[in-house]
Amino acid sequence: MKQLTVIIPTFERPKMTMRAIKSVFHQDIACEVIVVDDCSPTPFVLPESFSGKVSVLRHDNNNGAAAARNTGVAAARTPYITFLDSDDELLPQTLGVRLQFAQQTGDVMTVTGCGWVDRRPDRPDVLRVPKPGSDLESYMGGCWFAPGSTVIFPANVLKRVGPINERLRRLEDVDWTIRFALQGGTFQRHDIAGAIVHYHTNKVGTEIADAREFLLSQMARRCAEDAITLQHLQRFKAYMALEDAAAARRSGKPFRAMTHLFRSWLQKPRTRLVTSPGWDYRAV
Repeated sequence: MKQLTVIIPTFERPKMTMRAIKSVFHQDIACEVIVVDDCSPTPFVLPESFSGKVSVLRHDNNNGAAAARNTGVAAARTPYITFLDSDDELLPQTLGVRLQFAQQTGDVMTVTGCGWVDRRPDRPDVLRVPKPGSDLESYMGGCWFAPGSTVIFPANVLKRVGPINERLRRLEDVDWTIRFALQGGTFQRHDIAGAIVHYHTNKVGTEIADAREFLLSQMARRCAEDAITLQHLQRFKAYMALEDAAAARRSGKPFRAMTHLFRSWLQKPRTRLVTSPGWDYRAV
């Protein structure tokens, strides 16, 4: 029986989505594959050669990536689940090793991840491998072990922590992983490079701002309820300021970006930029 479901959310990316699907069929294990079309103006149509091999679900409304992933999780029938962004691709013959590693942990509250090739249009490829870190403070510095294309979840952990927050169009992974950490979740890494993650320039100013306000209010409430400490809250605020700095830089506002960086340092003085455990970088 198949042990792993690969969920591919997509919106108006037919060629990239097919590239992602084909990368699943260049693996060393057979997987259940679910594509969730989030109401693309041009509905995603699966080529006949893949009929019966891939399930395609379609939303009647554009509800966002979080909702698409939740739809896929609800339809999955295997004990393990992974996500594959429609513009990413799995590296050949790597998924079986990663699944075996996930199965060996033997803990329903452990998610496993791996390295990825960071591919951007303006710089050479680099391999990022997330550093270990599973204490609560690590999660306050951002979801460093994402992107989702490199993480394998026991299906039961997704049920226990709850669905991805569909009101968030950005940073929904941060919201979920903090809830995961507060329930005692841990992360383990495998050194293998499992995917190519394609980065694009996004105009996400308002979406980042909306997500920031929601997440900061949630974290302030948790601090007031003693679920997290003031130090945790300050570390999280430092991370949010980094997200603001990145959004300002992408919008062509370098001075505003520097202001956010300074605000981040005031919240959490440190000698390096990132607030999470970070990554090991290796040549590709």
